[in-house]
Amino acid sequence: MKTVLLSICLFAITLGSAGQKAKKLEDLKALYIFNFTKLFNWECQSNLKIGVIGNSQVLLSLQEISKRTNNSFDVIKISQQKSIEDCNIIYIPSSQSRNLQMIKSTINNSAVLLVSDEVPLLNKGAGIAFNLEGDKLKYYINKTNLDLSDLAYNSKLLHLGEVIDM
Repeated sequence: MKTVLLSICLFAITLGSAGQKAKKLEDLKALYIFNFTKLFNWECQSNLKIGVIGNSQVLLSLQEISKRTNNSFDVIKISQQKSIEDCNIIYIPSSQSRNLQMIKSTINNSAVLLVSDEVPLLNKGAGIAFNLEGDKLKYYINKTNLDLSDLAYNSKLLHLGEVIDM
């Protein structure tokens, strides 16, 4: 009986720490996205708008960052296609990667930064993709896609991430 109880406790602790790691990873992605706002020259006169496709902890983390920075940018959950049109940055979590083509057709080559959790989406139009390598979160940049989207960016972006042209 003690062995079963100990196993259950260890399993719960493991789940808790895995859940905490996942939240920290999503928080880190949100911080990266926030920092991306500083590395691009945005043409909009009002607040920047970051859209998150579907449900993601990144949405909540970005909303918290926005509050802490005196609402320096707006964050919206994108659940309808028409919500996409006003965004400057769109984050596409892995669970929503199937929507990339719909997103691209909606933005129609506008100056919108597409950020994904799937490196293969760099082949299909995303500008930046996150990838967890061991315990490190890295991001990859498809410079060709950024240039095609007419986004003006600081060269620091290319030095902080890894540039790959697919």
